[in-house]
Amino acid sequence: MVLSSYDLVTRKRRELARVAGGKNLDVFPDGSGMAVVIGGPSADRLRIISPAGETQSEFAVKGWSAITHIWCSADSKGFYLTSQSQPNVATLLYVDLHGNARVLWQLKGSPYGWAVPSPDGRYLAITGTTQTSDAWLLENF
Repeated sequence: MVLSSYDLVTRKRRELARVAGGKNLDVFPDGSGMAVVIGGPSADRLRIISPAGETQSEFAVKGWSAITHIWCSADSKGFYLTSQSQPNVATLLYVDLHGNARVLWQLKGSPYGWAVPSPDGRYLAITGTTQTSDAWLLENF
């Protein structure tokens, strides 16, 4: 994953950082940096990168793996993450800047679910998908 900035006036791109194994990212609302999910299904880590492209910290989410989605909290003091560490279960977590996780919601029956915080931090839009299977028997059609 290559993180770059782009100047709309000069139309020049500047590479900030390269993140090997980068899977997903979000930018802190206060502009203090970016959070990147890196690694593989059993060894995901979060890397915090400054606006200048320097690694500020890197840590694992304690007790969780298979991180797929990340959104920074409105106050830039944590993240909303989705873990798919259980088959067909999406677990929504709130994770602080030290990797401590708290389960907010679980969607059973599908590995796809995530949350996006409102800009004021008062609300959390949660989405999830489920699957159903039906069998129909049609006669005389």
